Amino acid sequence: MRDLDDYQVQYDDYPFENILLKYRKKKIIEFLNFYKPNKILEIGCGYDPLFTHFNDFDELCIVEPSKKFFENALKKAKMHDTNGKVSVRNTLFENDLDYLRSRKFEFVVLAGLLHEVESPNNMLNSVHKIINNDTVVHINVPNANSLHRIVALHAGKINSVHELSDYNIRFQQSTVFDIKRLERLLLLENFLIIDYGTLFIKPFAHSQMQRLVDNSILDKTMLDGLYKATNSLKDLGCELYANVKVK
Repeated sequence: MRDLDDYQVQYDDYPFENILLKYRKKKIIEFLNFYKPNKILEIGCGYDPLFTHFNDFDELCIVEPSKKFFENALKKAKMHDTNGKVSVRNTLFENDLDYLRSRKFEFVVLAGLLHEVESPNNMLNSVHKIINNDTVVHINVPNANSLHRIVALHAGKINSVHELSDYNIRFQQSTVFDIKRLERLLLLENFLIIDYGTLFIKPFAHSQMQRLVDNSILDKTMLDGLYKATNSLKDLGCELYANVKVK
């Protein structure tokens, strides 16, 4: 079972993750602007709930089991004057299925989570129970074929791109997906991929990337360039995303 208290501590103290989080949210918002859902579910929000960056919706529900992240989301909801459009529930997602099924969400955000749960199959099975045939589910996980993992492999730092890194172990992550592994899992749980890709070209590990930022080698222009570079290097971004529907 995941230790949520330890996860919060690690989350507070990891270099470069806050920068990467901004680009992760940027990608999600691109898809929200494309699909234009009125009713959105965010499963796990961490310290950065989606509604602080995007408010073009009628209803957004967050399910967040961590008390610290839950209280932070409540505080931010009051600050952003969401007119009652945002609800935040402090519970495990799989314990809240009856309520969530009744909301008939059009878009579900499952970002940065599938690789962390003990059973990705059970998580997807639970998601399946609360959506309909038209619901889009956005999934985001670390990419085994990220450029930084390929570089590490050829540098002799790891034996396989699927090997768990210190980062994976620190954040209690159990799986490193590539697109084939992710697609097999999704098909097994009766989901079809509508589209997929990767985001943000990260040549080096988190700590090394942060040092480049701290030493002004990477500025915002260069960071934006690394985000856009997946237009040319589609499969090499550090995070893999897929938008899926019920099969």
